[in-house]
Amino acid sequence: MNELLEVVDIEDRVIGIEKRGTIHSLGLWHRVSHVFVYDKNGRILLQMRSPDVSIYPSRWDCSCSEHVKPQESWENAVQRGLKEELGISGVSLKEVLYCRANYIQEAKVISKLFVCSTNKIPIINKKEVYTYRFFDESEIKNMLIRGSNRFAMWSEQQLRWMFGMPSALCNLK
Repeated sequence: MNELLEVVDIEDRVIGIEKRGTIHSLGLWHRVSHVFVYDKNGRILLQMRSPDVSIYPSRWDCSCSEHVKPQESWENAVQRGLKEELGISGVSLKEVLYCRANYIQEAKVISKLFVCSTNKIPIINKKEVYTYRFFDESEIKNMLIRGSNRFAMWSEQQLRWMFGMPSALCNLK
């Protein structure tokens, strides 16, 4: 929680640098990159959050999320996270969403969501990822429709947006 991150205003302009823990405790706006990884069969990789985390334990999350470090590009943050968490590198990213979200007090974020495909089998970093699974889109849609509370809030909203379902997210572009 001591890593330094850029603090941004609601329009995504950098206004300072603070420690991650301070940003979360004060509810300051900051940048986060997310990605959904597709396999060769069109299934989406979701990772399960650890049962030991304080926010959304044991819930399905996007393939990878990373705080964007000072002077780092959104894309580099995602590439860094994919390599660290899933052992995946060298993928071509496509940006699909640029949004502002205030999921909970600790998570006031300006986010970019990317998608990518890979034929590589993930090699998970057990310090970062509890487990993962590839899901068919229809299975995810059914989970969302049933309201199963199986997803971290941000991932649920991102998936809803991607599938054209009602979502709290709005593309800023």
